[in-house]
Amino acid sequence: MTSLPTVYKIPNSGERESSTSKSPSISRLTSIKLDQLGLNDLNSQLLASEKFRSRLPITDQLKNSHLSSKPQTASLELNQKLVSQYQQGRIEGRQFGSHEERKFTEYSKVDKYGFISETELSSLNSPEDEKWEKKLKKREIKWKKMVESWPRYIKDGHHRKIIVERIYKGLPDSFRAYVWSLFLNLDNFVVPNEYEKLKHKLLNDPLINVDLHQVDLDINRTYRNHVMFWERYGLKQQMLFFVLGCYMLYNPSVGYIQSMAGVAAMLLMYFDEERAFWSLHRLISDTKYDLASCYAEGFPKLLQEWRLHSSLIQLFLPSLYKKMKNENLNPSDYSSRWFLNCFQEKLPFCIVVSLWDLFLFNGYIAITISALAVVAYLKEHLLTLDYNQALLLLSHKLVDYNFDRKKFFKIVDRYAQLVSPRQLDRLARNSTSAEHT
Repeated sequence: MTSLPTVYKIPNSGERESSTSKSPSISRLTSIKLDQLGLNDLNSQLLASEKFRSRLPITDQLKNSHLSSKPQTASLELNQKLVSQYQQGRIEGRQFGSHEERKFTEYSKVDKYGFISETELSSLNSPEDEKWEKKLKKREIKWKKMVESWPRYIKDGHHRKIIVERIYKGLPDSFRAYVWSLFLNLDNFVVPNEYEKLKHKLLNDPLINVDLHQVDLDINRTYRNHVMFWERYGLKQQMLFFVLGCYMLYNPSVGYIQSMAGVAAMLLMYFDEERAFWSLHRLISDTKYDLASCYAEGFPKLLQEWRLHSSLIQLFLPSLYKKMKNENLNPSDYSSRWFLNCFQEKLPFCIVVSLWDLFLFNGYIAITISALAVVAYLKEHLLTLDYNQALLLLSHKLVDYNFDRKKFFKIVDRYAQLVSPRQLDRLARNSTSAEHT
């Protein structure tokens, strides 16, 4: 069943420009490592279909409340309460509901990415994992040399190919915060003191007209099996609340949708609060990443990606396309969260974080190609499944699927070589034209 998130908007006030210049230095690597611990409008056919009718992206109630000139008193009171709760954090004596607090036993184990599991530690740190870690240690030396010569690597096509090849092989997690900053050109994007001003306003202005209730609800279900976010009102949950709340103030034309919580949480795993905020803004405001189109009313980017995904399967995987057509299995049935959440919590995290490396370096085209690679990797399995079995696998079971990382990224690389941005544009235009004829 297709699931579209809800958009929450407040009146437009324009988007601020941001500029500053500062170059990151390699000497910050150690401190960064320590910091890690701390398509177009909905067409009439879709609107008329039964499965979309109850899932319109914006409810009339939210439209009316956000377009009103004065904020509702009840909403203001709730905002003040939520801001106070997150500002206080985990104070002694606070009571939590069963739906808020996560309980972990003495047998709980933490994997190398910070995810908590009841799985025996030996299975979380297998010989394959240890072998992989040894390779990454050697690659740290190469990445260190590369980032020290970053201007040379980023300028020409040959060196950019080297970066992509090394992403496929694996970016050491200890370098990820620093390298992501380079990918996003983050130090030239941060506006000094702006985030502090926004946070001060959020904390002290009782008349802020943003809907923080949905933000609070989503934080309570975002990465609750991760050490950074499992404590209700813990440090990273506080940061996540303030990043999302401040962003609603900074860019009201976008507002807030549920997928933003996961994106911001991923950034907070590697950045501090302020840098996570500006990284989120970069992903939304820069057309290279195009999350603004993902979050826009009507979800134009999502509809476009569904069409592209279907066209790419038809072009490169015709037997699977025929099977999916026979089973009436459509991209809209299983891939909404792939495209809106950039695969978060839909694939094993070791795969997701490497896909994010590609996404931050190459832009949203990496998500488009990766979606094709996922079904290509699963092709032989999918050909044996009926609609319900395939839907269960693609929608819910991939996060526990035993992916061969090397094999998967070879498939990603193959399609990245075969599919050009120009070809994607042509496929998008053709699929849109065919849909309207």
